[in-house]
Amino acid sequence: MDRTQIEARMKSLLETKGNAGGFIYAEVSNGLIYSTDDVDFEVIYDGCHILSVADSENTAWMNFPLSVVGNGPHKLELPLPSNLDFWWIKSRNVSYRSIHGFATYTFSDDRNTIHGVIDLVLEDGITMIGGFYVTRA
Repeated sequence: MDRTQIEARMKSLLETKGNAGGFIYAEVSNGLIYSTDDVDFEVIYDGCHILSVADSENTAWMNFPLSVVGNGPHKLELPLPSNLDFWWIKSRNVSYRSIHGFATYTFSDDRNTIHGVIDLVLEDGITMIGGFYVTRA
């Protein structure tokens, strides 16, 4: 997905509830506590895409490979393989790409539930540590 498509989904998600239930919670080293239950969860091609929106200034975009399903937990190291979209966080209306870190997660066999923890270093040395549980509604 390109940035325009992600922004369009973000706008739609701000106007209505997403197509998923669950939460994403993280502590960010710039002082932000990122917490949301407005989540959009799609399985497209070879990836599981999660867009979460706390408010118009605080969003997160993550992508997980579909090749790793069931029998978790699995660990995904960043930087991501070239076939996956980058991860990004928008904090206080400033966008950051995920530079390195990892996600440890479990993705259900039916591809309807994903949960785990994240420990990321973003651009400018900002860190983000948290967890998530998302299920398709």
